[in-house]
Amino acid sequence: MTQDTARTQRLLDQLRRLFLLPEAPAPELAALQRQLMGGEAASPAFTDAQGRVRLMAVGLHGVSRGQGDAHCAALLHLGKALIEDLSLPEAAFSVNGREGYDLWLPLAEPVPADEAREFLSLLQEAYLPELPAVRLRPGAAGDAATPAGGVALPPGLHAATALWSVFIAPGLAPSFSAEAGIDLPPNLDKQAELLARLEPIPPALFQEALGRLRQRVRGAVPAQEAGAAAACAQAEAPPAPAVGERAAPGPLAGVRDELMRALTDTAAAVVATPFPGLTSLLHGGFRAGRLYLLLAPPKAGKTTLAAHCLDHAAANGHPALYAGYEMAREQLVHGALARRLKLDARRIEGGLLAPEDVVRVAAALDAYLAREGQALTLWEADAAVGLAGLAAWARAARESFAGRTPLLVVDPLPLLRSGIAALDAHADAAHRLGALAAACKDLARGTGAAVLALCPAGGPLAGDVQELPDGREVQALYGAADGVLVLQASGPRAADEATPQRLQLSLALHRGRTGRVLLDHWRAFHAMEEAAVGEGQPGLARD
Repeated sequence: MTQDTARTQRLLDQLRRLFLLPEAPAPELAALQRQLMGGEAASPAFTDAQGRVRLMAVGLHGVSRGQGDAHCAALLHLGKALIEDLSLPEAAFSVNGREGYDLWLPLAEPVPADEAREFLSLLQEAYLPELPAVRLRPGAAGDAATPAGGVALPPGLHAATALWSVFIAPGLAPSFSAEAGIDLPPNLDKQAELLARLEPIPPALFQEALGRLRQRVRGAVPAQEAGAAAACAQAEAPPAPAVGERAAPGPLAGVRDELMRALTDTAAAVVATPFPGLTSLLHGGFRAGRLYLLLAPPKAGKTTLAAHCLDHAAANGHPALYAGYEMAREQLVHGALARRLKLDARRIEGGLLAPEDVVRVAAALDAYLAREGQALTLWEADAAVGLAGLAAWARAARESFAGRTPLLVVDPLPLLRSGIAALDAHADAAHRLGALAAACKDLARGTGAAVLALCPAGGPLAGDVQELPDGREVQALYGAADGVLVLQASGPRAADEATPQRLQLSLALHRGRTGRVLLDHWRAFHAMEEAAVGEGQPGLARD
């Protein structure tokens, strides 16, 4: 089996698992395989002999009519509501190569087509009332499943536009608000990895969600399903939310279990830092499902700060990953040993050690591997390491380290690959950075990891934490982040790298609060410590 054939088969397996009927015939599969390789669009059957379907789709096809931004926001709102309001698994997102966006809802078992149509109609009425042009599949009887020249199921090449339809991460959806496809064949491995994290809707969850939609839209459930809920039959349905608004929440008592978990899992949901002042500013540390950005000029100490946080997390049982596009694994390990032993890292890297230091370094390495090395992963990332690979690591880490939040560091963010050729090659750097940050936030939300992305901020930064760094590229990052850390010098650079330089680490955005921590940075040792200012007090200030 060739490498291309193996990639195609992996993606075909995911498409069969999620979207195709269980008894899909061999000719349909062969046609779909040809489509994945750039051939003519396949037309698989989505309705079985009993009139049942196992795939539902919602299409917002306004990109080609200049409605891309509004339809993107509406689809993201709907995807969030499916999870938060209806307790359904994450849906699949795609662009169709021509008109716009599609959201896919696979079912674990087929249901009658009329029941699927009812579900989709109620879904539109509840969450997309201001968008009458929504395309639902299965639609009304006689409604063609696919527009002429289109692709029934991504990925595939659209005959009319020469653009590919592809599955996308929700965080990348805004990147396609002007053009709903990509002009190069997608990476089939990345497409398969994107689908591998999704699960079809179990029958019980589908029926429960359908009941919630009936109650929400109609204010009552059908008589045959009323049972103990008969008293609610005359209740008025709550008003449907406008596009972009969250649905009205139910009584607080209904989420008691979720609130109790939040109380009892607090320690596991945060990753403390080695700097008490920073940990305090972050309300306990880096939180699960959050994106943090670390901005600083080049050579300011971003990687050293991140390495400290990774080592501390791993030493305390949290899985930790450094995905570095510029630093070699050996450099990071040498830095860790230099910190432990207060040895000049250049002596370790250059093999310029006295015999007694060789013994000390070897012992320090064994100790480092025995403790931090049990939970720490260092990737020398390249163009092949993208968002899908990071997400796969985070999911595996949560399974291997049950109850512990993973910490994932991307260094630097501008070199991260999204896996979407149109975005990775985008000429507007600010647009690309903003989209990458949004995708990292989506990665954090979807996997439950805490993500710290490092980004150079050009020249010297403003001295006051409330004066945000200038430049479109930097400003594009702020809207996506849950917290923004700004690292800058607090005094002149020391002439001797063995002499500490005072740095200021500012928390610019985090739940509306700001604050600063002073750090001492020994460049020769790749080490940082929280500075003491007068009477042994840590250098912590809140604004």
